[in-house]
Parts: sequence; structure tokens; C-alpha cells
Amino acid sequence: MLEYSKINAGGATLALLEFPLKKRDACAELAMKLCDRDRDIDAVAFYSRSAVSDVGVAVFARNGQPFRLCGSAVCAIGKYIFEARKLPEQYATVDTDSGIKEIRCRVRGGSVYSVDAEMGRAALCSNDLPSECENSAVRFYPIKAAGRIYDITALSIGSPYAVIFVEENLDRLDLASIGGEIEHDSRFPEGTSVLISRRIGKDRLAVRIWLRGVGEVKSSGSAACAAAVASVLCGLCDFDTRIIVELRTGEVEVICDRDFFVILGIYMTGPIEKCTMEK
Repeated sequence: MLEYSKINAGGATLALLEFPLKKRDACAELAMKLCDRDRDIDAVAFYSRSAVSDVGVAVFARNGQPFRLCGSAVCAIGKYIFEARKLPEQYATVDTDSGIKEIRCRVRGGSVYSVDAEMGRAALCSNDLPSECENSAVRFYPIKAAGRIYDITALSIGSPYAVIFVEENLDRLDLASIGGEIEHDSRFPEGTSVLISRRIGKDRLAVRIWLRGVGEVKSSGSAACAAAVASVLCGLCDFDTRIIVELRTGEVEVICDRDFFVILGIYMTGPIEKCTMEK
């Protein structure tokens, strides 16, 4: 029997599984198998001991594609190692494919109810992105998709994102057509995730997510960070302020400072659930 844990992080359900991180092909195969058996799972986070941090983690989507950085998984791992391993400190470090991230667990009654994760500095210059857009800073760049011109703001937080701000109801837009076309636009030679966002209040955004190589997903901490950074770049939200990002499955909080260093805050709902699966 294969033992794993399930945890809800900001509306995303992740499976946590101790496994050798060097076996990447085996991780990808196991992630697809696990998600096929348990349809509640959005992604699988494999973890193991690390020589350079408190824990190492590698995250894979339902289709076996790896994430260089998954904010929801970093926060979920924080809750897990604090509660399951009885970590004595509320601060910890997590070694990801995008570098070492620091986290802070907020605890009430012995349980972690929220985790803040340092996501690092967003890359804003097109030279730092897998993009061939002409502008040095990709902001309000016009791209045609689904028969309409959209102005995108492109940036990277572990992986590339193209962010679109609209004024209409997000549910009225064909995200599959828009996201699919922009994801495979020739100006993004490695592809890009696509976010459609709407400012719905002071320092509050609603976001739909088209994830590169996956399709529409209901929740992503890293995508929420990208939307928040883009909103600051475009003058819709403020620096050094907690920006509330509404996803399909819940809310997360993001702070972006003037150096574009990003902190993600995710509320952890429910206990850690222990599960088993036949190998």
C-alpha cells in the first residue's frame, strides 16, 4: 500500500508523498497514477530530506508536468512538517526547483491555520522571460486571441505568465480559446500560462487560470502572485499592501514590495487527511 496525505491549501487539494526527488520520471508517473485514482487531487508534492533546507519538494500536475515553483505546495508542506513532524519553530525553509523559499507558519491551538511563503522576486524584463515580445518590459502588449485584441502583462514567478485585465464578468469569457491561443503564441517559445483578471474592489482581484500544459485550473498560489504583481505594474493595486486574490476555490493574500519581491499568504482549511492507495 502507498501512503500519502491530503491537505487543502487556499482551495487547492494537494497530495503529499515522501519520495526520492531525484527519481523525476517515477515522480511524474506516480503523480498521474495518484490523480487518476483520486480525482479530488489537484497536484502532487513529493518531499524528502534536504542537505540545504528543512525539506526538499518537487511538485507535479495531474498530467505529470513538473512545476518549478508551486506556492500552494510550499505552504502545504509548511503545515505538514510543522504538524506531522512537530517542527519546533514556526519558520522553515523549503528547497524547490526554483530555489530555497522561506515560510512562516501561523499557529492557533497547535494547528497551522495560515502559511506565509516568500516566493522570491518576479522577473519583469522580457530578457528574463522565455518570450520574444519586443518591449523590454512586457506591459500592455497587444496580442490577438479568440478574435479579439488583448493587452497582456508578462512576467515570471518560477514559470511564465501572461496576465490580462478585463472589465467584464470573467465567466463570460472563453478561457479555453483565449488561454490556448496565447499559451502557444510564437512569442512565447516555451509556452506561457494565461491569467484573466478583473479588479473587483480596492486591492482585490478575481482571477481565472489557464495553466501551461494543463488547461484551466481552479487554484494556484503562484498564479495568484503573478496576477497581483501585474496589478501593481498596471496601477490597479498598491505596493506593500495585502492584495486579496479570489480564485475559484478560495482566497489568497499577496504582498508585492517595490523591488517586486513577493510574499504569498494562504489559509489552510481542514486537517491533514491520511490516505492509502494500492501500488
